[in-house]
Amino acid sequence: MSGSARAHRCHDAFVRHVFGRRDAIATVLRRLLPPELLPHVDFRSLERAPTTHTTNELMRRESDLHFIVDMFDDETRVQVHLPIEHQSTRDARLPKRAHAYIGEIWDEYIREHPEDQSSLPFVLPILFAQHPARNTPTRLSQLLPVPSSLRGLLGTPVELAMLVDDFSGSVMDDLETPLPTRALVEIARALLYAYENSGALTEQRIAELAPLFDILLEHNRPEDVKAIWVYVISAFEADSPLRALIVQSVSKEAREMYITIEDELLARGEAKGRAEGRAESLLDVLEHRSVAISSSVRERVLSTRDDSLLRRWFHRAFQVTAAEELFEPAEA
Repeated sequence: MSGSARAHRCHDAFVRHVFGRRDAIATVLRRLLPPELLPHVDFRSLERAPTTHTTNELMRRESDLHFIVDMFDDETRVQVHLPIEHQSTRDARLPKRAHAYIGEIWDEYIREHPEDQSSLPFVLPILFAQHPARNTPTRLSQLLPVPSSLRGLLGTPVELAMLVDDFSGSVMDDLETPLPTRALVEIARALLYAYENSGALTEQRIAELAPLFDILLEHNRPEDVKAIWVYVISAFEADSPLRALIVQSVSKEAREMYITIEDELLARGEAKGRAEGRAESLLDVLEHRSVAISSSVRERVLSTRDDSLLRRWFHRAFQVTAAEELFEPAEA
């Protein structure tokens, strides 16, 4: 896997860890939605929904996060779907992709509610955009290059507009969010905002964030602190001044966690490196012997990290007549 792919995956994993919970998303919604709409949102009804949808063509598409919330007026209560896309890099056709997700949510509703022949659920797409993705289009009309002379005549027959959170600003004034979740969301947003965004985190800002690590530890949330450190190590280079300043600014307990996690990740990375080398050598042997290697066999070998298992496969590679013979039934 390329370095850029690994980086992209570390951002996605961190976003899912932090914002995959109801109170964190409620904090985001209170920032993004129009103030006049907030009294009509039943935040107690927030629930996480499936992110994977199967189309009629049996294709599977997946958004990063998906929540459902009830909104109401004096007489009516409706469910509103909130598919959330996270971008750490620019996606020139994101509105088209978001439009496809909305269609799949509607298709799923139709399959599950055959008795309803006249309505579809309201869908409000949201974009989490890190600094490198700041120029990602957020309206479908931006992808339709119609001359301005014709735009007024044609209008926009199909439109989609995404709410955008670029991770700037603070959530610490949101007193409706529990303090430990507020601390986690504040740290996460600051770090996501700082990625490839020079000057986004000043010494003063880091000094404000440092005590929030202790709030998480005091509220028995070491897994959240671990997730933060894994992200810092994955997203920011080892010689990054920003990374060093963050580590130096936190308390001794939080810093000791960082050191432990860094050592664990380094050891895991070294073991992974050895395993990758052995897996590649194994495939080289098969190719040298002109043994055909299917994509499934190649993927299985390259994804294996058990060194003793790779050793056994390596020795068999000199004898097998088909790549599938590397694997014994007990190893399936």
